[in-house]
Amino acid sequence: MRSKIILNLNIKLLSGLINILLNGLIIRYVNLNIIGIANIRLKLYYRTILLLSRESLRRTIPNINNIHSIYHYINLIWLIIPLGLFFMSLSLLLILFIEKLNNENFGLYYNESCFTYFLSAFIELLSEPFYLLSIITENDYIHIYIEFIASIIGKSFYLFCPLFIILL
Repeated sequence: MRSKIILNLNIKLLSGLINILLNGLIIRYVNLNIIGIANIRLKLYYRTILLLSRESLRRTIPNINNIHSIYHYINLIWLIIPLGLFFMSLSLLLILFIEKLNNENFGLYYNESCFTYFLSAFIELLSEPFYLLSIITENDYIHIYIEFIASIIGKSFYLFCPLFIILL
């Protein structure tokens, strides 16, 4: 039990350090106004998508006691992908509509950045069925690694794609 807590703490610290390093690289090449928009509005969009689409199932699926087969759990776990796509598309349309409604000019690549955050949230959401399956089968160490790898891939995607769009 203690080694699981230490491993989880080390993984969270490593994830935070990688995030700080990636943000430091981005600051060198991107305008500070664009970073402000990305770190406030778009990151809030990213976190809201992930919260709405996965936290409810993360809380309820492991506590269901009347399902006796792992196959029923697997069928229920894969519900998270269409649910996440629904929340993502709804919030993407809402964010782009609000931007048009307020006549705000966030820059040349705001729509592409919104779509990049959309794809990043989808990439991170793809690991969620495997995360929940490892929780149900009580593979404690695997779900820590799954969450770490998914968050690193998702964060690097939403940090580097706008940089490549701007530099091209």
